[in-house]
Order: sequence, then C-alpha cells, then structure tokens
Amino acid sequence: MTLLDIQAVEKSFGNVKAVDGINFQVDQGTVVGIIGPNGAGKTTFVNLLTGTLGLDGGSIQFDGTDISQQTTYERAGYGLVRSFQIPQVCLDLSVFENVRVAILSREQKNSSLLTSLSSEEESKEEAMRLLEQFDLADKAEQTVDEITHGDRKILDVCASIAMQPKLIILDEPTSGVASGQQRDMMDQLMTQMRQKGLTVIFISHDMELITDYSDYVMAMSRGQKLVEGEPANVLEQEAVKEQIRGE
Repeated sequence: MTLLDIQAVEKSFGNVKAVDGINFQVDQGTVVGIIGPNGAGKTTFVNLLTGTLGLDGGSIQFDGTDISQQTTYERAGYGLVRSFQIPQVCLDLSVFENVRVAILSREQKNSSLLTSLSSEEESKEEAMRLLEQFDLADKAEQTVDEITHGDRKILDVCASIAMQPKLIILDEPTSGVASGQQRDMMDQLMTQMRQKGLTVIFISHDMELITDYSDYVMAMSRGQKLVEGEPANVLEQEAVKEQIRGE
C-alpha cells in the first residue's frame, strides 16, 4: 500500500532549482534511504515533505490525503514527523521530560491544568516505556545537556516516535556520532521502528548504512531523481558510482 505519493514536486531558490520535478512513492512499512552528493537537494526535498518549505509546484499525498498546502504541525497530526540532523531537544529539560512533552503535545494538552490525574499517570508510564525501549531509562532524570550527542540523537527519535507517527524522516541519523557507535545506534533505532511497523525515510552519506538498513533507495543529483530501486542495484549504477560514490 502506498503511504506517500509525491508527484512532480519543485522548489527553486532564485535561479537554482533545488528540487526539480521529482516523482516518488513510498510504500507503508518500508525503510527508504535517500542518497546524493552535497547540494543534491536531499534536505530541501524532505523539507518539502514535512512542510518546512512550501512547494513551487507538484503535489504530496499522504495516506490518501493531499497535504501539499498543510503546515508542519498539521502534517505531524496526520502522522508524518521528522527527526533532525541536529537533535531538536530541550537541553534544560530532563530526558524523561522531553519525551513526556512530546506525548502531551500529541494529545494537545499542556500540563496538569488540562489533564486528569489518570492522563497524567498514563503519559508518565508511556514516557518511561519508550525510554526503556530505547535504552534511555537509566538517564531519565538527567538533563539533556548531561548526555552524549549520540544519546541526544536517540532521544530526538524517541520523542518523535512519542508522536505516534506513521512515517518518520531521519536526516543523517548517525552524523556526529563516534564511528564505533554508529552501527549499534542504527541497530537500536531500526529495530524499534520496524517492531512498531513504522515507515522510515532516512538520508545518509554512509553507503554501508544504506545497504544494510534500507529496503529501497532513491539517489538524487542536482535536484533531480537520478535512479531508484533496491540498494544493491542502485549502488551499482554507473551514474551513482560517478556522481555519488566518486568511483
């Protein structure tokens, strides 16, 4: 079943076409990797998907609904959320509070003034369950500025999943994480997201991560879709070798 249907999307900045008429579909429950050299338009493309940037042309259908003109907040309400290359977490709050805020935001509630005691307790229990699933429970009471960059990235994803999305977009999920910890981190993230049946789009420059964790790949170059398909096939395309892998 197609969850995300992208038709002829375009975005220009002055005379530069950052995204140039891309058509792409994402099936429910798949993990899609997006690759391309710097300046290929990858981040602009996902900004169009999440509503951070407005379309110059084309359309985006999500779960059967046209979201082309919807705000980022409205798209999140439909179940399309994003975790950032630089974690978007509040440094002054505890790890637990960051996740609980995401839960309360999902419920459109903003503290005990608007929630019953039972809802308060349920949100606390849900937050702890999520932290346990992502191996962050032992850091629940620490403030975010006390934990490692890698744990902040995991927390960012954990808070995003607290929004109960259907599709989550990860922008360079392992950037800034020590090389020896990247695979463990991706194992942890992907295990949880596959167990929850989430659809995932992730941008990465690491071809090993693309090969090992994606079901399908779209390669971009100069704002256009270069090629798409299964990882092994895409990475062996001559255009990909030349323009992305530098071979």
